[in-house]
This record gives sequence, C-alpha cells and structure tokens, in this order.
Amino acid sequence: MEDPKMPIGPAEGVPSIPSFEDVGFPKIPKVFGEPVQAIKVFEEYNKIVVTDEIQQMFNERMDFTKPDVLEKLQSVWLHASYLALERCGFEHLKPMLGPGKISDILPLMFIAYHDCPEVLKLGAYVQDPLVGIPPPSVIDIGSEMPNLNLVSLAGKTVGLSDLHINKDRTMMIMASSAS
Repeated sequence: MEDPKMPIGPAEGVPSIPSFEDVGFPKIPKVFGEPVQAIKVFEEYNKIVVTDEIQQMFNERMDFTKPDVLEKLQSVWLHASYLALERCGFEHLKPMLGPGKISDILPLMFIAYHDCPEVLKLGAYVQDPLVGIPPPSVIDIGSEMPNLNLVSLAGKTVGLSDLHINKDRTMMIMASSAS
C-alpha cells in the first residue's frame, strides 16, 4: 500500500507536493475547468511575473526596512494574478483572490490542479523536487568540518572558524532572503 504522506510527482521536474487530501488543505474546485485551461492561465501568469512591469513594482514596493514588506510583496503577486485572469478571460474569478482569501494564483493552481503533472511542472520553480535532497557528503558525520571562506559585507574574506566566539561551542548561522 502506498504511504499517503509520500510526495506525489513521479515525472521528472514535477515538484514533490504532499497528498492534498491527507494534509488537510481545503478542497477547491477546478475553477478553470479542464487542465488545458488552467495550463493556459498558468503560462500567462508565468509570462507576466517576469515582465519589466512586475519587476518595477517589486523595486518600488520592496523596502525591507518597513514592517509591511510582506503585504507589499503579496500585492505584486496578486496584481500579476489579476492580469493573468483578465488576459485569459477569467476576470470573474478575481473575487476569489486577495487578502483573507486565496492569496494568488499559485495556491489556487496547486490545490485545485494538484493531480495534473503539467500544471505542477509549470510551477516547478516554486518548489524544486531536488531541494530536499542533501548534497553528496564530503565529510562524514562526526568528523571535523573543513574551514570555509566567507565574504563579509565589507568585502573581506573571512574563514568560518574565525567567526567562532567560543571554539568549544558549535556556531549556527541563519540567513534569510525574500527571493
């Protein structure tokens, strides 16, 4: 018997997404009808999100010193979603999306069309199936970590071992990015 917690997506390049029935996601009908229509909308959305217009919106709204940066980020994705719906003749679906609703086209596509490999392939940039696979190990567990060189914000090369305050304690580095 197949494990319901195992990811789906047997085709190469298809994101590994848990079974939607088993993780409690809401049931969303296939609002675009047949998958071919969903694919058309998703392809249009993918074209829109790489345009100069959307890039300019990001440049204008992305100020990471402001507390509402995530809301501004979401507004750009929502704008792109609205454009895709309008250009494909599905503007009547715009009220489904927005704050407090479905955030944009991506979750709508993944939840409603999770059983369509072509839709999943179109969204593979969102969740790469290989992300969860660790790289080949160059060291064994328990062996000493090789010294890595990092470039500081000032442009100086610094060895990772030089950053330890206490040589007997493990150091953890956390990084984050909005991209």
